[in-house]
Amino acid sequence: MESLMSQTLEISQILERLFRKLGYDKKIREQKAMFLWNEVVGEHVAQNSQPIRIDNGRMSVVVTDSIWLTELNLLRMQYIAKINEELGAKVVKEIDFKIGKVNRPSERISPRRIKVEEDYRTKLEDIELGPEELKIINQTVADVEDEELSEILKRIFINQNKSAKLGKLDGE
Repeated sequence: MESLMSQTLEISQILERLFRKLGYDKKIREQKAMFLWNEVVGEHVAQNSQPIRIDNGRMSVVVTDSIWLTELNLLRMQYIAKINEELGAKVVKEIDFKIGKVNRPSERISPRRIKVEEDYRTKLEDIELGPEELKIINQTVADVEDEELSEILKRIFINQNKSAKLGKLDGE
């Protein structure tokens, strides 16, 4: 009987390969970059700035006022270097700062607490995937021997594809 640790390692390796194969590894690294922001910039700066998105290596950060906008623009390259150093890869290529509403770090929603709104779920259920998209998803999870894990991964990939389609429909 395999130990729990070796099973966990196996699942971890499977997920890593699947994410890399589907190109999700880049998005995961980008999200990690956003979650590193407070740690990299320090408490004082984090109180006055908040990353709001990252896409293709371009991070968008809102700041409380023009003073912080100027200050952080001067420190931009330092922050890019620190974040990339923490990640061990060149994930963040550029940071754009703009003035906007900044939530206190304690008020920011952690990824574990994010809940999908009902209307979003309904919209997602209405999205249809084509036969080719479903074929690719099925091929991706075909090598996963654990049936339960295979179904979970399949649902994740289906929802991710639907979410991407929904974002394109909404003009994101």
